[in-house]
Formats: sequence, C-alpha cells, structure tokens
Amino acid sequence: MGTDGGVVALYGFRYQMLRTMERLLDMYSHDRDGDWAIEIEHATHESVDYAEYRGGRLARVVQVKASRPGSTTRLWASEMQGILTKLAVAFPAAEQVVLESNRHGGWKNIATVLNQQPSTAAPQLVAWHDPRDLAAVEADVVTRIVHARMRERVSSAPEVAGALACLLEARLWQTATLDTANLAAGQRQLTSGDVEALLGTPDRDLEQALGEVSWSTRWHLPHGLWIDRNAALSFLDRHLTSQYLDTRNVACAVLTGFGGLGKSTCAARFATLHADQYAMVIWLTASSPQRLIDEVKELLSHQYDALTVASWDDYATRTALLSWLESTPRSWLLIFDDVDHVDTIRDWIPQVGYGHTLVTSRDAAWPASHAPSLELGILTEPEMKDLVTRRLGDIEITKDGLLRLAQLTDQWALAVDMVLAWLSRTGRNLADLGDYEPHEARQRILEKDDLLPAGYPAPVLHVILDTLAHVQDDNPAAYRLLSDVIAYGATAVPSSLVASDAFQGVATTFNDVIACDDLITELRHLSLIQPATLEDPRLGQYRHRLDVHGLIADMITLLEPHDPERWLHLTERLSLLIETCNQQQDIPLALSLAPVITAIDDAVKSGATADQHYLTLLGNTANIWAVAGNYPVAVYRLVRERTLAQSIATYQPDQVNIFTWLATLATGQLVSILMTIDRPEEAVSLAEEISPDLERFMGYAKPSSLNKLVEGILDAMEAVRHDHLKPRAAAVRSLLENEQLSVRPSPVRAIELALRNDDFVTALGIANVTLQFTTLPVDRIELLCRRAEALATSDVNESDATLREAIACAHENEVDPHRATDLALNTLHQRVVHILNRPITADSSQLQYYRGWFDILDDLVPLPERPLEQAKICTAHLWRGLINDPSVPATDAQQLPQLLQAARASESSTEELIGLHSAANQSLFIHDYLLLPHVVQATAIARIGNTVLLGLATEDEATVATACMKAHLNRCYSFSATRYSTRALVKTPGAAIFLDLTGCDPFSRISGPATIGIVPDYVVGQSKSIHSDHIFRLGQTADLRPDPITVEIYARRPTAPDNGTE
Repeated sequence: MGTDGGVVALYGFRYQMLRTMERLLDMYSHDRDGDWAIEIEHATHESVDYAEYRGGRLARVVQVKASRPGSTTRLWASEMQGILTKLAVAFPAAEQVVLESNRHGGWKNIATVLNQQPSTAAPQLVAWHDPRDLAAVEADVVTRIVHARMRERVSSAPEVAGALACLLEARLWQTATLDTANLAAGQRQLTSGDVEALLGTPDRDLEQALGEVSWSTRWHLPHGLWIDRNAALSFLDRHLTSQYLDTRNVACAVLTGFGGLGKSTCAARFATLHADQYAMVIWLTASSPQRLIDEVKELLSHQYDALTVASWDDYATRTALLSWLESTPRSWLLIFDDVDHVDTIRDWIPQVGYGHTLVTSRDAAWPASHAPSLELGILTEPEMKDLVTRRLGDIEITKDGLLRLAQLTDQWALAVDMVLAWLSRTGRNLADLGDYEPHEARQRILEKDDLLPAGYPAPVLHVILDTLAHVQDDNPAAYRLLSDVIAYGATAVPSSLVASDAFQGVATTFNDVIACDDLITELRHLSLIQPATLEDPRLGQYRHRLDVHGLIADMITLLEPHDPERWLHLTERLSLLIETCNQQQDIPLALSLAPVITAIDDAVKSGATADQHYLTLLGNTANIWAVAGNYPVAVYRLVRERTLAQSIATYQPDQVNIFTWLATLATGQLVSILMTIDRPEEAVSLAEEISPDLERFMGYAKPSSLNKLVEGILDAMEAVRHDHLKPRAAAVRSLLENEQLSVRPSPVRAIELALRNDDFVTALGIANVTLQFTTLPVDRIELLCRRAEALATSDVNESDATLREAIACAHENEVDPHRATDLALNTLHQRVVHILNRPITADSSQLQYYRGWFDILDDLVPLPERPLEQAKICTAHLWRGLINDPSVPATDAQQLPQLLQAARASESSTEELIGLHSAANQSLFIHDYLLLPHVVQATAIARIGNTVLLGLATEDEATVATACMKAHLNRCYSFSATRYSTRALVKTPGAAIFLDLTGCDPFSRISGPATIGIVPDYVVGQSKSIHSDHIFRLGQTADLRPDPITVEIYARRPTAPDNGTE
C-alpha cells in the first residue's frame, strides 16, 4: 500500500480501506464463528494491502490499485501479470495472490494471460476489476452493515450503519499506522469477534461518530393529541416502508382532502409512531412557492452559515437542501404540508437518499404518476371515540352522545376537536351536548355566507364560528393574539413576534394582563392554534412558532374588518423585531420572519396602508440582506422604500417631513450598497441628490441617525476610485464636512479612519475608551479586533492576545462562528498589510516576531461559498509558512491565484478586492523571492490612463519586449540613473515608464539616482499615492496629469554573476 499505483493518495487509501471493510463484512456474514482473520498491512507497505488467514494458514494476499473517476491511468494485462508474479514470489505460501483495481485497461485479455500459467504453479494468480467509484463502495459497505445488524435483530437504520462504518474505517486506519518496530504478533489482525463487537456498539457511543446536525431531529413538527386514523396510517405504512431506506430509493406518499379533515395530524402521527425509524423529521409548509423557499432557508440557516444562506437564490436554496438529504447517511422523513399544487414541490423532492417524502394537500386531483395518494375522509365511529377519550378522559360514551356529536360536526376532525374542547373547558361531557347552542353572533355572520369558504359542510363552519365567538367573549386578549397572528398574513408566526415582553416601550394590542404563554395555552386547548418547536443545538436555544389552521385563518381574514390603527401596531412590532435582528446579527431569527415579511409586502401591494413602520421595515430588512451579501434583494427593498416614501410625501403634505426623511435614509443606504457592488456612477448621483438637503433634518431627525447617514455617504465617497467621478465625490464630501452638520464619527468609524491613516496611537486610544462602556457582544468583538490591529506595529504579543480575547468572547456569547471567523480573518489580513509597511530584512529574520499571530488559524474555517474569505485565509497561511519555513507554503502559493480569481468573480466590493489583491500579490512576491532570489521578472504594476508603469530589474532587451507584450504596450520609455526621457509621456497611447531597479534589494527602501523623484522613501510592494510633481525632475513637465497616481513596484534581484556572487 505504498507508492505503487498512487494508493498512498487519499482517494486510494480510502478505496483500499473500504474494500477491506467489505471483505471483512462478507467473511463475517458467511462464516461468523469461523477461525479466520484479516491482517492489515502497514500503510508504507509497497505491495500488499491486506492478507486473509484461515485456520492459521495464509489464504489470500491482496493488493488494491485505485484511481479517481475520469483518470487516464490504465492497467494492461502484461502489467497486471508482472504485479501478480512479484506478489507470488514475495508470498509463496499463499494460496492466492489477488490484484483488485477500478482502473480501466486490459481486463478482457488478463484471463487469457493468466490461464497460460502452469496449473501446478502456486499461488494462484487472480485479477479482479471493480468498476465502482468511492461513493458506490461506501454505500455498499453501509448496506452490508445494515443487513448484518438486521440478522442480529437490532436497529438497521442507515444512519446507525453509517456511524458503524465510520468506526470500522477508523479502526482500520489505526491498525494500518501501528509502529512496526514494537508490534506483537496478531496486532494487525481483525477477527470475527472484532467485527461482532463493533456491530454491537451501544447507540450512545455512536453519537460521536455520527457527528452533529445543526437542526433539530424534529424540525417544526407540531404538537397535539393525535389519534390513529387507521386507513390513512395503513396507507402510509404500505408506501413508506423501511426497505426503501436500505436501498436509497426515496418513496413518496400523498394525503389529500378538504381542510380540517386531519391530513396534517395524520402526518404528524405517522412521524411520531415511526420516530425510531427516522433520525430526522423535517416539516415544511408549502402553501405557496415563496413560503416553501422561506421555510427551507430558515432550516438551512441552522446547518450552514446563516449569512450565506440568506444570500442564496431559489435554485441555490433548493440545491443545498437536496444535496444534503441525498448525501447524508442519516435516515429522514421530509413532510411537505398544505401543498397548494404539485408544481410547488415537484423539483423539491429528493430522488435518492435514506428517506421518505410525505405530502399533504387540499388538491384532490393529485397525479397518480407522481406518487400514490389517498383522499382522507371523515372520522369513523372508533376514531371519534378515541378522540373523545383523549380529550375528556375515560368517560362513558353513550350512543346518543356520539350521535349528537356527529350531527353537530358532520364527523369533521377539526370540528369534533373544537366541540370536545368546549366540553372540556366548561366541565361538561357528551351527555351535555343537548345544551350546546349556537352563539348569538353566528346568525349575523352567516348572513355573509358569500364570504365563507365554499365546499365545506355547514355544521363545520358553524362550530368554528361558535368557537371564535366564545373566545372573543370570554378571553378577548386570546382572541386578539389569534387575530394578530392571522393579520400578519402567514399561517405560521414566530412566537417572539407576538410576545408582549419582547417589545419594551412599544404599545401592544393586549390590554389583558395575562401572560402571552397563557394566551397561547388557551388557544391551543381550543384547537385554534398549534405551537411547533424547533431546537437549535448549535446555539443551545429553542425557537417557537405558532401555526394556525388554514381554514380558521381564511375565516378570520374574511370576517375581520381592516383596522388601520391595528395595522400600524403590527408593522411597528415587526419592524422593531427586525431592527433587533440587525443589531444582534440574528440572521436565523430574521429568516424565520421571512414568511411574515412576504405576507406584509403582499398586503401592501394589495392595498393595505404603507405607513412609516412598513417603510422602516423595508429598510431594516434591506440591511439584513446587505449584511448577508444578497445585494439585489437589498437594493430592491431600498428602492421600493424610497419610491413609496417619496410618493406619500408628495400626496400627504401634512406628513412630508417624516416620509422625506425615510426616503433620504433609504437613499443613503443605497449609496453605500451601490458602491459595494461597484456601481459608483449611480452611488455618486444619489449622494449628489440628497447631500444638499441634509441640513433641513437637523433638529428633526435623531442626531445619531443623521450622524450614521452622513458617515455612510462619506465612507462611500472616499471609496470612489474612478478618475472622472473623483471631483463629484469630493464635492459631496465638501458639502457633508461643513460645520453646520458637525458630524462626529462613531467610535468604530473613528478607529477605522485612524487606522487608514496609520495613526495607530489614536486608534488604540479610542478603542480602549470605547471598550470600557461597550457591552453588546457583537460590538465588543469588533472593537477588540480593531484594537488588535492598532497594536500590530507596537506590541506584537498584546495584539495577538487581544485577537484571541475577541474570538473567546464570540464563543462565550454564542455569536455566529462564521461571523467571528470573518472578523478574525479581516484582522489577520490587515496585520499582514502592516507587516508589509515595515522594513523587512532579506533573510526574513524579523518575521519571527510575528510567529504567534498565525497560530490562531487552526481554529478558523471559512466557508467554501465565500471565496474572498478563502483567499484571505490562504494569504494568512502563506505568511505562517514564510515565518516558519519558506518552502512550506508552496501549496498555498499555488492556490492563491485561483482563489483571487474566484473572489474577483464574486459579488465582493471593489475596495475589498483591491486590498486583498495588493496584500496577496505582495505576499506571493516575497514568497517567490525567498525561494528564488535570482528570478528576473518584469511586472505591469499600475495603469494610469494610457500609461503603464513597470518595475524592471534587468537591462535585457528581450525581457523588456516580453513585458511590453504582456502589458499590451506599443511604445516604452526607459529610465535609469543616467538616462531620462519623458517627452510625450501621456500623449502617446500605450506608453510605459520603466524604472531601472537593477541592484535594488526588494526588502530595503528604494532610494538613489535610479528612482529620484519617483517613489522617495518607498517600501517595495506598498501602494502609495504620489502627485505628478514627483515626476517633474525626470524631464519635460508639459501635459502631465495633476491627479494622484497610484504606484505599486515589484523589484526583482538581478541574475547572479558567473562567479556565483551577488
């Protein structure tokens, strides 16, 4: 198992291990009590991978050769014969020597070649072609473990088999790496007893091998008093059998019927009864395509980085869910509840995996070709009795009482449950149903029968109306809560949205002093609301959701008049919660509110009032999507807020101030985002539009809000890098920096400005003072990171300790780990930039001072979906290698250009990309220099209009010509200590300035006649802004641009002389 055939590569190692596992399980299956053993050879063995012993004799010796799918490596018959012959010579006592491989080649001819071997020869030569890839072998191993466990009459769930496969593979790896020098006989052997012990591993010991899934094992599964609907459960048992879990063929079944018949309760009951069969039950409401998208995003935000999930489009969201379910070794039950039409979920059903799919829908015309379906009917008499017992306890159920119950409810499950709830609440039993009288308000409501849902039996609607009327009379606060949930326009609402104690200082609609939990308990008891709970193990907390039956929601929506004052309270409450999500960076909670936000948007589009709270909601949600990187959605919401606010301000003069201010806020946010996504022309235009009028809001808007708005616009204008936009951006800055606005930077922005100007003393002072009164974890972590950066040039050890304190603070306060990673990476990246700004000796000895900075990388794992962060961490790894051993980071140096290209293709800001490219390219340069100090290379380093500046460390004409071609130049001007010529410098298209840097050490400050007036006191690799008067001493000054010129220089040491000295 050595270098032969590349089996030492990870793919080959895993393939060999899995094949060994298969052989172990096959031998155990066929000869459980036999005297046999499989010996695992050491990982460095160059010929044999495992050997089989039977009764103490050597039965088979096996070598495995594996290549990745698509590999062009082939095995030909003559090569196979040579390998087998060598094995036979090395192991003459073996009965068989075997070569196994998944490679293509001469398999048709090998049998003929081996048959020419003399029959008396020993051992027998065997070659076997296994065309499977790694995933197929892995799946077959899991299937073998499932079957072995079933024979032992223990759990055969695929997720358990997957965990056992992990344990077995770990055991093989451990055996293959045992030290051969001190190895006792038999320590490399596994026997039938070893396999039996492993297959009998207690379930509690398997959890560690299974790993942790971020969402709960029961996602949004409703709670309730379920009864057994025998016909429906039998139907589901027939079509969702455990055998499908073993074959990875996803079975699907559908329950259809009118609302209130019990489809969802049947699905929940089936999931509860088969809890030991599924490792995960995932409940998704699919009443509309957008609702399904929202639900899945909320789910995935607990498995992946929430910011990344929020930025995904519909296709990426669907792909992520399907990929996870189709690849996980855990068994799962995926329930799509309340599906409006088959097209809504057609593309969401996994095709393979260890799982089942269950669908509930009001659409009775479900296509038989898609999945078997059953139309659920009314309750049978035994089912009604079961529900009576569960609701009222073990009471006498008379025939007359049961008949009366059937007449009142038409045996409709929801109506039966509501009548029984009324009996339980009033202390009555079935015999008292004769006292059941319709509520006096029912008749008034029934006069609006044209508004009531069509197709439902009258008794069902009567019971629902009576229940609602009784709640409204007896417990107005509970009815108000129910009505609020439905008024949000979604049948499922996070309980945090209606919990009064979550909105301190906001007027609530509850005048009753009863706690919100008590109201929810009351509504749940009456079957008007259905709580569902999901657990987030990663954060150690629970989130609660209130589900309302669609039929009840429809009726209240039709019967409740629109109340503008109430609508204002609802949008105010939602906007405040979204603002809290913004402040605490609680993206999962924000995603859980997505269905409500969508419903509110739809209501406004349909004619509901777009008040100031709704507009604030648009701005707050735009902030969340911007933080998540979903810039198109953020821009759309801000444009909508701006347009609506401007329209209202025009047609409602009495409210012109508030809505003009909201439009201005939205415009300011747009300016920042448009600069981030590299749309500077639009950003500058919008900044020019609102900047002259900002003074009008002094004394009206909150100083902190006005201050934040001005800060954002100033930052955006300072980021403008386009020459033709710079004068306009400067004019905006001039307007905003006047004394009347008196904008005082926030502490974080003040620190950033100080760091940008290399004023580390000021930045450190502000950070130290601000940290004393900052308690919010997210803000405190960011300030600690800024402090670590400020200390980078003065106290290396304290800087490292401060960054570690920031990461510890993130862990202690359960801040999103990916956000903590991003902050730490940004700090590491900025400290690399500061290293580059300091003089570094050619032997890099001064880099040793920074050794401790990069040890923290072991705890940072950025997401593969974020190429910008991947490039940053690759740059940091590169520096870690430079500090310890320049030859170590060769892989990082090779990967970094590809990561930079991926980052460039992402939606990262231009400003971020410029900084990243600068630090990364400089790091690569120093890496190359330390390894190959005599490389001569000309690099195009900056383009200014039609002029390109090149740093050149050679007088070789061919190198000059090559550099010109790479930079697409047609003319060049060369400059050295004795030769200057700047005539027509900028007049000539494609002109170039060549700086003769021959003899310059790239780690020293460039000075001397070779660069007089170009970059005085300049560190190689650093970017500086220099004015054109720095070039005046080089010759003619006519027609030179007055704008600053950004110059980056990459010098290379010249080729060594023939005598070997530098």
